[in-house]
Amino acid sequence: MYTKLLQLKFQLEEYIGSNQYEEVLNFGYFLNEYVNRQEKLDKEFAADIDVKPAVLSQYLNNHRKPTEKFVIRLELHSNGMISALAWLKLLQKDKEHQIMTDKTIRKEESKHVKHRLEFAY
Repeated sequence: MYTKLLQLKFQLEEYIGSNQYEEVLNFGYFLNEYVNRQEKLDKEFAADIDVKPAVLSQYLNNHRKPTEKFVIRLELHSNGMISALAWLKLLQKDKEHQIMTDKTIRKEESKHVKHRLEFAY
């Protein structure tokens, strides 16, 4: 199990350090891998970190963003192998991609901006 988790840690660190964004490599993916590599049921893991199985399921399926407390529990559960900071950087990578590519929110927020700065290039 140690080797599997160490491999996951390196995969996570390599991904968050890269400039590439892959939609499938989201928080839920890495959390699912973390649970599966321990050969635990989701319900067992939820009990290990004191969250309701339904909440864990929402994190696993990217229906809910995890709290800071949750990522700290993940760090503590891994005995520091995968840091809370690594989990947070993964979430940040998802957020950066959303901000850069979401045209709908830009269009919506554009309605609230007046007197835009103009520059001659």
